[in-house]
Amino acid sequence: GFNYNKDVFSYIKLRGSVAQVGKDTDPYQLANVYTTGKTDFGLVQATPPSTLANDNLKPEIKTSYEFGTDLKFFMNRLGIDFTYYNNKTKNQILEIPQVQSSGYQFAFKNAGLITNHGMEFTVSVTPVRSKSFNLNFGLNLATNKTLVNRLDPAVKMYIFGTLNNGLQVIAKEGHKLGDIYG
Repeated sequence: GFNYNKDVFSYIKLRGSVAQVGKDTDPYQLANVYTTGKTDFGLVQATPPSTLANDNLKPEIKTSYEFGTDLKFFMNRLGIDFTYYNNKTKNQILEIPQVQSSGYQFAFKNAGLITNHGMEFTVSVTPVRSKSFNLNFGLNLATNKTLVNRLDPAVKMYIFGTLNNGLQVIAKEGHKLGDIYG
């Protein structure tokens, strides 16, 4: 069928994948569970949770698409590898801060839609090849963009963590995931 010059084309590969995976919630996030313990006086004490459980939580769903090619030329002396990917994660389970009068600090909610896409391009060259010595050069270029497409309407900004110097790593609708604010 397919004729090609083996001195020019050493290797040709096309690849692609489509995947979808679900992630469930941790235990005790669907129903409120009291913890028990003893006081200093030996009395048994039941403590309510600080985070409101949610029995309507849906699993997080991540859908991924990827395609690419791997090409080798001139007896593997020149190589080109290209990959493009696009991911979407919906129904992200987050602990959303609550008003103090609710009796809870947080509530579990499906609150996020995150998209992630990018590409990677690699060129490799072997200008010198002998039985005892090889000289290889490689160049890799990559780009990745992760956006917060949607958060719960009650949440203007979700804080993942605060650094010692007061900077915060956040998620804000319409912005990149993991932006740092100060």
